Amino acid sequence: MIILKIPNFIHFIIIKKNVLIKKYIYNNNNKKKKNIKNKIKNKIFNLNKSNKVSGRGFSYITQPLSILYLAIENYFLETYINENNYKYIIVPHILKFKSLLNSCQIPKFIKKLFIIKNNKKIKYLIPTSEVSLINFMYNKKIKSRFIPLKFISKTPCYRNENISYGKYNNSIIRQKQFDKIELVNFIDYKKSYKYLKELIKNIEKIIKKFKINYRILRLSKKDISYISIITYDIEIWIPGINNYCEISSCSNNENYQSLRSKIKYIKNNKIFHTHIINGSGLAVGRFFLSILENYLEKGDFIKIPKVLKSKFKNLNNLKI
Repeated sequence: MIILKIPNFIHFIIIKKNVLIKKYIYNNNNKKKKNIKNKIKNKIFNLNKSNKVSGRGFSYITQPLSILYLAIENYFLETYINENNYKYIIVPHILKFKSLLNSCQIPKFIKKLFIIKNNKKIKYLIPTSEVSLINFMYNKKIKSRFIPLKFISKTPCYRNENISYGKYNNSIIRQKQFDKIELVNFIDYKKSYKYLKELIKNIEKIIKKFKINYRILRLSKKDISYISIITYDIEIWIPGINNYCEISSCSNNENYQSLRSKIKYIKNNKIFHTHIINGSGLAVGRFFLSILENYLEKGDFIKIPKVLKSKFKNLNNLKI
């Protein structure tokens, strides 16, 4: 058990502070919009209703904005699958203890997992589909001609985090159930940093289509996950908090997870453990929130982003 608690090595370029790598400004959204918090909370996420039904950290979204949410999600998936050669996999949402162990979620994140008990058996709701995707490849030997293997999945994520009631930042941005598109690559150990850059560029390309301010940070020793060797956070501008918010965390874990999950590839008659890189592509709910706030117009209308107009028969806006 002590061995399981040993974190991954940290890349030599990681320092004590987060480092700003890039910053893109498309418009003057940096001014906080008046009353935007109450409009979003009361009219869109139905927090009063969800608190009564499920408790803090959950929400309802109804039409027509639920259709906007779906259009955003589908646009992400279609882009990665059609343009970036990702293979879509539908995955289990409930996993065994061993599966969480294989992907290195346990023991570090055990307190944040939702536990299901049934007939004395214990299982867990997935904190991210990364866990299911890695276990899909458990104990596999891949021929080198098939790598890189690039998988994508879209699932709800379930995390038993503390939610402070009434705080905008926590009750909407941080939730116990949220949708996320996950990108996982199984890579030749010599090429993982090349593909990490490619993964980040693919995510950036999507954000640019929506013309939202964003920035990229390289995480510090303090903020990096114990699984990761190096991590870059992509954050977009959310006017309601007058700040940036993380919507994607892109990491190179090298062979830390593949050693535990026994994921190998064969090249020139030699066997190597794959390097694994992963990233959120993207956190759908947070991106949706950013769209709502950045595209909010007078009269409580949301302007439909140009890239999605074909999905709405060329409508210009949606009423909140």
